[in-house]
Amino acid sequence: MAREGEVMNYRLLALLITTCICTSTTVFAQSVHFKKTQIASESYESVGVADLNGNYELVTGKRYRAHNGNDPGTNDPIGLYYYKWNGTSFVRHTIASGPLGVGKGTGIYFSIADLNDSGYMDIIVAGKDGLYLFYNEGFE
Repeated sequence: MAREGEVMNYRLLALLITTCICTSTTVFAQSVHFKKTQIASESYESVGVADLNGNYELVTGKRYRAHNGNDPGTNDPIGLYYYKWNGTSFVRHTIASGPLGVGKGTGIYFSIADLNDSGYMDIIVAGKDGLYLFYNEGFE
């Protein structure tokens, strides 16, 4: 669902497009510039963005024996994490971590949805060690 500011931006964009079509006016946009920022140095296969606790966080995890054990750190503990922006950098928070059977990684794909209508986004992960659901129980 779009937030209030996003809805306004979409309406403004639609108005500009309509104006351009109706008046045959050409609009030239300025280039968008990006700054590359490293968030983590571990090897991650997938990432999701979700509002886990009132702000958007990056959700990711380390796979168990990624590429059949051919990745660096293949025997490191697996884990499921979210990264939260603190104003100057991203800070890692652990959801589950440890050796196989204790920790849980993300595999190649995972999903984020509010499965129990609690208002909190839950995380569903599948991997070589099974399918798991992490219910988000809210703030501690």
